[in-house]
Amino acid sequence: MTAAIPVTGFEHLGLLANDTEVLAAWYRDMFGAVEVLRSTDPSPVIFLEFGGGALLELVPGSPEDGPDGGTSHFCLSVQNIEAAISATHERGIEQVRPPFEAFDGSKVAFYRDPEGNVVQLVQRVPGSPVHRAVYDSIS
Repeated sequence: MTAAIPVTGFEHLGLLANDTEVLAAWYRDMFGAVEVLRSTDPSPVIFLEFGGGALLELVPGSPEDGPDGGTSHFCLSVQNIEAAISATHERGIEQVRPPFEAFDGSKVAFYRDPEGNVVQLVQRVPGSPVHRAVYDSIS
């Protein structure tokens, strides 16, 4: 049997939001979420932290947008994205979109599990806001 792809942890849940600003404000007001990072887009991607290292990513879009416009997903962190990508190819895991570099410099890849759920793999840039929020809080 092939060895499992090494994962360093569960990083975030990504939710689609018609208005990321409004939804982020709701999570801040209701649960005390702290904004960790946002993109500079007119409708920004916003990362919120609630404590304990796991994040909520608010992605502009609706279900009709599909994987390229934004999709609900969960994200697993890896230390070596190239090795993880190679392992997914070897196993024939369905790729949602080609791997790319995110707005914060992180390297990401999206896949589907056997039930069609979207799984993101990410290798964060050490010292980036998301890296600090997740990894510094658990060390």
